[in-house]
Amino acid sequence: MTSRTELESVLSGMVQGVLVVDVNQRLVSLNDAAARLLEIKNDNDVIGKPYEDVIEREDLRSVISSALASDVPVEANIIISYEVGSDVAGMEQVASERFFRLQDTRLYDVDGNRTGTMVLMQDVTRLRQLEVVRRDFVSNVSHEIKTPITAVKAAVETVMADMNLLPEHDQRFLEIIARQADRLQNIVEDLLVLARLEEVGGDKPQLDREMGCVSDVVMTAVDACHLQAEQKDTKVFVNCGEDYRVMMNPLLLEQAVLNLLTNAIKYSSAGSEVFIDVELCDQDVCIKVKDHGPGISEEHLPRIFERFYRTDKARSRELGGTGLGLSIVKHIVTAHGGRATVMSRVVEPTGSEFVISIPLHVSD
Repeated sequence: MTSRTELESVLSGMVQGVLVVDVNQRLVSLNDAAARLLEIKNDNDVIGKPYEDVIEREDLRSVISSALASDVPVEANIIISYEVGSDVAGMEQVASERFFRLQDTRLYDVDGNRTGTMVLMQDVTRLRQLEVVRRDFVSNVSHEIKTPITAVKAAVETVMADMNLLPEHDQRFLEIIARQADRLQNIVEDLLVLARLEEVGGDKPQLDREMGCVSDVVMTAVDACHLQAEQKDTKVFVNCGEDYRVMMNPLLLEQAVLNLLTNAIKYSSAGSEVFIDVELCDQDVCIKVKDHGPGISEEHLPRIFERFYRTDKARSRELGGTGLGLSIVKHIVTAHGGRATVMSRVVEPTGSEFVISIPLHVSD
């Protein structure tokens, strides 16, 4: 095998896109990954052609031009949009953005003469998404904790500034302090739950599980939110079907179901109905919680399970949520080898359906 054949073999196996352009601005090499990313047909017809005739993207051509003219490495970021399918109404193509980090390496011959440049295209979409989530999390957790702290501080300062407050006023400020302290405690407790769940998997200890009946867990969760449903005159209808058994941590799975039921009751208007069904979906046992609430707009659905992500921040806080309940659901389900999904409508008939899917047979 020649050195060129070996190089082409290595390049073809790379997940990163690689383009090689010579000093005459002609395309010398293009691996399969780059061809897919740039939607170029990778064949002998494109090799040897000026890169500007092959590559349509102006931003990428600019990077290659700068790399050929520069004596120092060039780095840049570009965004490529791909059509991934029809939208919800099936009317038009939906574009998906992917972020790429471009880096060049100058190429020389054995005599030290510049022969061209090699541009590496690295897909950093996932890293960009994680950075957005991290940044939002820091901002949101700061805001969530700041609100009750500000309320507690204001109430304490009011009491301290006027020690002659009437008893009924004094009691009101103490109630504010107690209520906001409870909220802080709930946020901290939910964050600790998430921290423990994130330690499951990989080289970390696995989740303690046992064979159990899903319907038992569901009924326990329904009983736990009975008072909440009664206070809002909300009827909870349960259909557990067969007694499906899975490997699970009963307490954690109960918490996940309870979080969904609590949200369904909380966001539904008084006198509404909430439905919970347990059924077999292929090889998964699905727990479906459906409400007749206001629904969730389509743009919020991809991020609804993120920590502190709220579709209506003012209303969510008014109803007493910490903004962590759905994130806890997702982590619990993931730790069971399953997934959590949601479907929702904001037009009549409104409502949301959250689904917990747990594999029917989970290996230890």
